[in-house]
Amino acid sequence: MRWYFNNVIHGGCGEESCGGPNVNLFPIFRGDIVWFADTTNQQRPSVFVSDPDGLAGERTHDDERRPLLSWSETGRDVYQYPEDATVWEYWYESAQRVGESIQQRVLQNETAHMHWYTNDNYNQQFGVRPEGDLVNDIKLLFVGAVHKEPEGNAYAYYAAMDVTIPELTELGQRTCPPFQGAAGGPPNCGPILELNGRAVDLFLTPSSVQPGSILQVCDTFAFSGIMWPTLETRYQVTVTKLVNKWR
Repeated sequence: MRWYFNNVIHGGCGEESCGGPNVNLFPIFRGDIVWFADTTNQQRPSVFVSDPDGLAGERTHDDERRPLLSWSETGRDVYQYPEDATVWEYWYESAQRVGESIQQRVLQNETAHMHWYTNDNYNQQFGVRPEGDLVNDIKLLFVGAVHKEPEGNAYAYYAAMDVTIPELTELGQRTCPPFQGAAGGPPNCGPILELNGRAVDLFLTPSSVQPGSILQVCDTFAFSGIMWPTLETRYQVTVTKLVNKWR
């Protein structure tokens, strides 16, 4: 399904879930959002490509997707016999919290243990809490797909995001487009997050000069940042000079 609600019933078997962790897949479309509630959940990339023009050799039909898999005309395993490989297919995966690295891996669809758990302490990086993800944490989800063969190579990219929400909320876990239906898809998925009772559908986190940065007289800087959701966005920045009057 492109977009869906996934309300997990906790404490045993229910109509929608029967114990165990719930797996949160990456969204299908660039710019989409996963809202997930249970902090013991698994997050797992599962990447497929749609190629109606046959740029990567195997043409797909409309609304059809195929997995990324390396193979050899000899039938031998390409990882044991890389010299036999006819086609290499794989993807680069990177998940980032603001200022923190979550996961970076190279995978294909037969890779074992592709998921990670949201109660991971992420190698105890500086500034990372021991509890792992908490409510209102946000992550960037990046994927770069690769197809390599003697006739030529093809590449594709993807970016989405996820938000950790409280358990047992009215909407529950879901995967939807941003902007509450204005970008297509279900109109009842809600904003990215709420801040002091205000719905937030679009925001930017600075990535060069950040809150708390100290600049000296005559320093120059270029303002840059990450836009949430991960779609092309035009923005303007107003810089206000603060005069320090101490002596």
